Amino acid sequence: MTKHVFYKPEDGWSGDYIPFYWNGTFYLFYLLDRHSPRGHLDGVPWCLTETSDFVHFTSRGVVLPGGSEEDQDLCVYTGCALAAQDRFHIFYTGNNPFKRQMGLPEQKVMHAVSDDLRHWTKIPEDTFQAPEGYEPHDWRDPFVYLDERDGRYHMLLAARLKEGAPPRRGCTAHLVSSDLKTWQQLPPLWAPESYYTHECPDLFQMGEWYYLIFSEFSDINRTRYVMSKSPDGPWIAPQQDVFDTRPYYAAKSCSDGQKRYLFGWISTREDETDFSPFRWAGSLAVHELYQLENGELACREPETIAQSWKANERSLAFGCTQDGDARVERKDGSAVGYSVEELPGSYRFEADVTFDEGTHSFGLLLRADPERDTGYALNFEPAASRVDFYIRPRMDYKNFNDEGLSRVFDMHKRSFHLSVTVDDTIAVAYIDGKIAFSTRMYSVNGNRLGFYALHGGMTLHNPRISTCQADC
Repeated sequence: MTKHVFYKPEDGWSGDYIPFYWNGTFYLFYLLDRHSPRGHLDGVPWCLTETSDFVHFTSRGVVLPGGSEEDQDLCVYTGCALAAQDRFHIFYTGNNPFKRQMGLPEQKVMHAVSDDLRHWTKIPEDTFQAPEGYEPHDWRDPFVYLDERDGRYHMLLAARLKEGAPPRRGCTAHLVSSDLKTWQQLPPLWAPESYYTHECPDLFQMGEWYYLIFSEFSDINRTRYVMSKSPDGPWIAPQQDVFDTRPYYAAKSCSDGQKRYLFGWISTREDETDFSPFRWAGSLAVHELYQLENGELACREPETIAQSWKANERSLAFGCTQDGDARVERKDGSAVGYSVEELPGSYRFEADVTFDEGTHSFGLLLRADPERDTGYALNFEPAASRVDFYIRPRMDYKNFNDEGLSRVFDMHKRSFHLSVTVDDTIAVAYIDGKIAFSTRMYSVNGNRLGFYALHGGMTLHNPRISTCQADC
């Protein structure tokens, strides 16, 4: 068993987590990516890691290997796991780019079974392709659940209709089965004519609401959701319909019967610089999902992860600390404060934040260097109700790729709780126990934590730090 802040396999990167809970353990299947020069032409398998607390992980390696260049499942792409008919089932995407060159469907749905969740047997005869009316090469990410209303198994898929404007043909296809072998086509569950496609569908109920999670594969890549009072729709999009930033992708949910969690991966960047695009696969991050009073969903830090840090928590002093709080203020310009101590590559910071009325902007500086006045700014702009991320000073890092590094956050109360976990190139913040903000950091390497205010003031109340998780 290995301890991780943000899990990743030792021999590569992880993509598209497929979570399944059974007897006190989360079985987290994922797609292994080694960032091969040939990309996925070398094949992609499913691997498995197990955890009960999102802190300690037991890796089981490859459990569903890809096939040869002649097989449909050269790449074992995303799917789902479920318990049914006295055994475990995986439905997955068999993807083979070489099939397209032969005039055959690149993607088909495939089936495997197991008695222990670790050893799987493929059932090739259960393979099926997109029916008439759908594009043949986009037929992926099956999600299967039992609908107690009709006693049948329902399958949702990321698909594209053959008709309509090409950039907006994405839909969530819908099929049903009584035996998990023969599938009958139904009309699409959701066809909003909005996206190229929406990947990794996930449907669940919480209270009186049903939620359909999907990952937008379009001009913007983010995990989103829509909601309805019925599992059949109609579906409405809340104002805050994203769970996290652009780097957090392909997230799917799973419940232990008490709480529901969201499992996604934080993307790496090409060439591992802050100026490059985000690329597929990365490291696991887990958020707890919960309902707000209006039924919309919010994200907060899982308690097991927070408690693993709090065992070694202590106060963090800044050069401007007084009576346990730290404050910066300047009405006619900017003011910056820095931690007294240097911080290591991994830590968790927590504080309550207040800011003065009329403050233009304020925020934290991660990996800050006081001498060079550099750092990664988690930046709050109250008038715009926006949180974003950039490298300070902007003029020296004007080519920083900030694609999708922004969230909407209402700051009219002028106070909120903030926690930030930093580990190597990753930073994950939770704002007011509602907003998750994940990002990567590569090019700036200061060792202080800073905070600042522009045309106003900001206070960190009882700032605390932990540089070591429990039993580290």
